[in-house]
Amino acid sequence: MIRALFAEILAKLESLLATGETNRIDLRRLPLPADGLHKIRDFLGEGEVHATVRGVGSCIFQETRTYGVWWMTQRNTAGDVIGEFIEVARVPELLKSGDVEIRDSVEDLRMRLATVGVHGSI
Repeated sequence: MIRALFAEILAKLESLLATGETNRIDLRRLPLPADGLHKIRDFLGEGEVHATVRGVGSCIFQETRTYGVWWMTQRNTAGDVIGEFIEVARVPELLKSGDVEIRDSVEDLRMRLATVGVHGSI
């Protein structure tokens, strides 16, 4: 099963390169042996980038040694792991800023800059 998973990751990585298509594999839905997640994680290794998204719980992204292949761990508010995924993407979707968030930030920055102009300097 683990060898088949690596073949799938390779195919998805080739697809990312050819078409830009991103994919996610839910590791908890796979019939892995007891030490399967550990073996997969060891084989993929750790890359240079680590990011955490906080919200209701958290999502932790660790780039693997293979560029474009990310290990994502979801935790609930108690810190329990509730999901583990392999995401094949240039940048995981949850790390990208959306248009709504960017629009909100434009307005926020405008307001803060206006306040700085009135109340002092930066």
